Amino acid sequence: MASPYSRVPFMEKIPELAKSYPVLMTLKRVDLSPASWMAVSL
Repeated sequence: MASPYSRVPFMEKIPELAKSYPVLMTLKRVDLSPASWMAVSL
């Protein structure tokens, strides 16, 4: 809910999230749905 300018950059957030969800580090763009917000952000 924070403004985009006060958020941690997504590329810095991924390793933090991967500590709890290691599968994040194995995903490739083709594994994501084109409708996914993650696919759009990559």
